[in-house]
Parts: sequence; structure tokens; C-alpha cells
Amino acid sequence: MTAEADRAQAEFEIEQANRSIVLAQRELSKGLGLSELRLVEARGEFFLKENYDIKPNMDYLAETTPFLRQLIAKKEAARYNLNSREADFLPKVYIDGSLGRTDDNWPPRNDGNWSAGFSVSLPLFEGGSRIAEASKARSQWNQAKSDERSGKDSVLVTLERTWKNLCDAITNVAVQKKFFEAAEERAKITRAQYSTGLASFNDWVIIEDNLVKYQKAYLNAQADMLLAEAYWIQALGGTLEYGKE
Repeated sequence: MTAEADRAQAEFEIEQANRSIVLAQRELSKGLGLSELRLVEARGEFFLKENYDIKPNMDYLAETTPFLRQLIAKKEAARYNLNSREADFLPKVYIDGSLGRTDDNWPPRNDGNWSAGFSVSLPLFEGGSRIAEASKARSQWNQAKSDERSGKDSVLVTLERTWKNLCDAITNVAVQKKFFEAAEERAKITRAQYSTGLASFNDWVIIEDNLVKYQKAYLNAQADMLLAEAYWIQALGGTLEYGKE
């Protein structure tokens, strides 16, 4: 009866996994903007794209993320706008000159006249419009600087969190692998003992169940590790690259 229950549980989990695959395919098709469902299957082994033994420089990575670079560009644009508005208060100097010759024939040979001059303009009668524009530009610049600082702090927290989750997932895979290897070796010993009558039926069943449990835990840990890496790549602003067949 216990064996029948275990088999029913295993069949249910297979059916549940198949339905989860269909749901994931549907969600992926929606994310890709496909009009019809396409049966996309994942292939390959449980391996990481990079080596994550050494922690990277988080400040440098934060500066290279697309989100923060966008905020930096907005701050620089606001600074240029502020400089332009403040420059409107300064006097403007214009210099012009001309040189020419006149004659009845071509090319002209007579010495021509030349002239030069300059003019200065100073905005005196525009009221407070320029002051208001400069104040507005300064407020936008301060806002852009605040957005950059807040954005960098948010990016750093996200990077630290995803890096921590990735390292935890990698370590967990190593731990679950040891548990699985130990359960597998214990199962081999118990099978030999049970076949010779040195182990009871209950002991054999318990150890076999533990083997299945640790095997599933090991597979789930590997899947969680790949998901953690995907979130890390997403936090960096990168994309997942797949080979073409």
C-alpha cells in the first residue's frame, strides 16, 4: 500500500510538472509578444555562465547599469540647461567686420573699404522671467542629482541582494549534492543488506525514500541556482544569450 501511494504521488508530480511546463510556455510566448503558443523547450545542463568565486566591485557595476547611466545622463542634461540659463544673465558681445573692393572691371582692382565694429547687449527689461527660468533649471538639476543618488542606492541594494542570493544558491547546490551522494551510497549498502536479510523491509523503504527526497532536493537546488544567476544578470542590465542550432 505504501508503494502504491508513492507511485500515485510520483505520477501526480509528473502530471503537475507537465502542466507547469505548458503554463511556462504560455507565459514565455506572452513575454515574447507571440500571437500563438509555441512549444519552447529548455535544453542543456545545470551550469553557470560565469565563475562567481570573487565578489565584483559593486560600485563599478552600479555605474555601468543602464538604469543608473540614464539617471546620470539626465543629471548632466539638467546641468547643461542650468549653465545655459545662468549664461543669459551675462552681457553678449557681437563683433562684425567687412572688407570689399569696387571697380568697373572684373576682377576689381581698386582698393576697397573695410569696416569693423562691435555691439554689446544686456538684458535689463525682461523682469523676473530669466530669474524664474534659472531657478526652475536649478531645481531640475537638484532633482536630477537626488534621483541619481537614490537610484544608485537602489541599484547597489539590488546588486547586493541578488549577489547574496546567487552565492547562497551556489553553496546550497554543493551541500545538497553531498546529501544526495551520502543517501545514494547508503541506499546501495542497504540494498545489499536487504537482499541478504541483514536489513529489514522498513529500513530499506525509509532509506529509499530518503534517496528520492535528496535527489529531488539536489535537482531543485540546481534549478534555483540558475534562476538566481538569471536575476543577477537582470540586475546588471544584461540579457541571457542562447546558442543557435
